[in-house]
Order: sequence, then C-alpha cells, then structure tokens
Amino acid sequence: MGQSGAGFETMWGYVGALGAQLAESWAAGASGVTARRLRSVVVCGMGGSAAAAELVSGILDPARMQLRVQREYGFDRVPVDDTLLVFSSYSGNTDRKS
Repeated sequence: MGQSGAGFETMWGYVGALGAQLAESWAAGASGVTARRLRSVVVCGMGGSAAAAELVSGILDPARMQLRVQREYGFDRVPVDDTLLVFSSYSGNTDRKS
C-alpha cells in the first residue's frame, strides 16, 4: 500500500476490530432484528461514519438484500416498511455548519 505512520496504523487497528464490535453490538441488543423480514437497509452517515457501509455494499448480493448509503441530510426517497434504518455518527469534522 505504501502508506505508513501512526494514523495509518491506528485506522487499520479500527478496521481489524470491526468484526468484534459487530458481534458485541449484536449480543447487546440487536438480536430482536430479524433479517428474514427485511428487504433493504439504509445506512445514514457522513464521512467515515458511512465507510463500513460502503465496504459492505461492495460485497452484499443485491438480489438478497438492498443496501443504500445515505450521505445527505434528507432522504431522496421515503424508505419502505421492510427497510432497516441505521444511523451512524462519530463526532468529528465532516460537516461544520454555522
């Protein structure tokens, strides 16, 4: 990859910990979500808050589950009833409104 440095190593540490974070989140309360009723997922986030969803959207089979990443403040279309909405936010410097 050709990149190095403390920030780069820290980011790869976060990427490596993602699986454990997802398992912990599932155990903490997401067990009530049944995927068999879902036809689509919309992940709402800006900047790095939507990065994981972008990665997943690249490997997810759209015939089985639609995944859309919403990086704007409003929805361009109304989500349907069988859609799981995920709101992801990490306070940072992505958007500074005055």
